[in-house]
Amino acid sequence: MEKQFKTLRTLHLAVSAGALLAFLNTGGFQILQEYQDFTNPYVYIYPLLVIALSQIAYQIGMRKAADIPNDKRAAHLQNISLIRWIILDIGFFIAIFTPLEYHFSAALLFVYLIAIMPKQAAFEEYMGKN
Repeated sequence: MEKQFKTLRTLHLAVSAGALLAFLNTGGFQILQEYQDFTNPYVYIYPLLVIALSQIAYQIGMRKAADIPNDKRAAHLQNISLIRWIILDIGFFIAIFTPLEYHFSAALLFVYLIAIMPKQAAFEEYMGKN
C-alpha cells in the first residue's frame, strides 16, 4: 500500500511541478508584482468555478468507489485524483494564456492544487473502506 501511495504522491508532484514551470516560464511572478489591479470580479469567480468543477468530478468518482473491489481501489483513486488535478491544470493553463489580470487566478488555482496534495491518512482510510 505504501508503493501505491508514493505513486499517487509522485503523480501529484509531477502535475504541480508542470504547473509551476509553466507559471515561471510565462513570467507569472513578475506579472503579479507589476499588475496590481485585481478589481475584475471574474479574477475571483473563474478559479472558484474551476475548483467547483474539479470537486464535482472528484465526488462523482468517489460515489462509485463503494462498488470497486479492494484490490482495484488504489488505481481508482489515482484515476479520479488525476481527473481532478487535470481539470485544475487545464483551468490553470487557460488563466496563464489570457489577459494579465488572470495570472492571479492561475496563482490561486496553483495554491489550491498544492493544498489538495494526497495525505497518507486519507489514503489509508480510503483503502480500508469495505
